[in-house]
Amino acid sequence: MRINQKFTLIEMLIVIAIIGVLLTILLPSLNKARKASRTASTISNLKQMYQGTVSYTVSNDGNIFLTSTNYHVRQDDKTTNWTRMVFEEIIGELLPGGTKGARRQMKKGTTYYSLMYCPVLRMTRPGGKQHPQGRSDFGMNRHFRDAYRKIAQLEGKKEPFIMPATRPGDSHALPDLNHAEYNPSSKTHPIYEYNNSKSVALFIDGNIRFISISEGAALETAVNRRSDFK
Repeated sequence: MRINQKFTLIEMLIVIAIIGVLLTILLPSLNKARKASRTASTISNLKQMYQGTVSYTVSNDGNIFLTSTNYHVRQDDKTTNWTRMVFEEIIGELLPGGTKGARRQMKKGTTYYSLMYCPVLRMTRPGGKQHPQGRSDFGMNRHFRDAYRKIAQLEGKKEPFIMPATRPGDSHALPDLNHAEYNPSSKTHPIYEYNNSKSVALFIDGNIRFISISEGAALETAVNRRSDFK
């Protein structure tokens, strides 16, 4: 004899409650794994930025681009951000001149966007707006704001060279450590949203490591003193 069995309302509520408890337990682990994967992508991006930097210096008598603005042959002016310069070195070709062509190759889903916008920060922020001058989630140390520096003359074992620096609350990425501070009480300090509330930093010798908020605060004086780069 076949008996039709149906869930009662109470049984169904119990099942839903159990599923809710399991999701509550598993979601933090899944989010942590997701962030760890994206952090690994960020580190990979920084390594490529370093290779692009070295390539740029080889082509420019050992000099590093400026964190402020640079001359670009296709823009025919001195308003191009370092992020476009280093990306072009990485891919081995120039982006189109003008506004429409450059924006098209920098929008979400492109190689530029995947490389120059941090995967971790993009988890919680709107899509970055593109500009032919170049934009990114990464900022370069303000030491490089004014005068061109030769990479062979730099040590930089203490101060970071490049870090994620998009300001919290920005609707688009317009970061620049040229305008940021390491003081954690400032709204423009580098982003500490990676593993264990740390930031990730690229140093001038190619080394990449995590920096805590307290270490960032301790670096503020050194970074603000643009006369040297330790």
